[in-house]
Amino acid sequence: MKGNFDKSKFKDATDDQKAALRDQMKATHKEWAENAKKHRAEIRQRIAEIKKEFANKRDKVIDGNKPGE
Repeated sequence: MKGNFDKSKFKDATDDQKAALRDQMKATHKEWAENAKKHRAEIRQRIAEIKKEFANKRDKVIDGNKPGE
């Protein structure tokens, strides 16, 4: 998250510049959070698809067996 943040510039910055940097950092964090939320939704959807694709059909096989086999 830090990226290429230069602390020395922040120390020497004026209050207005610090406020601008903080706003920029907040915007970057908000963007990151939105991207993370989208990614989690995509992963959840893909996992659901995989579960359907590889569903265990054991119960159908067991029910289809004749008694004594």
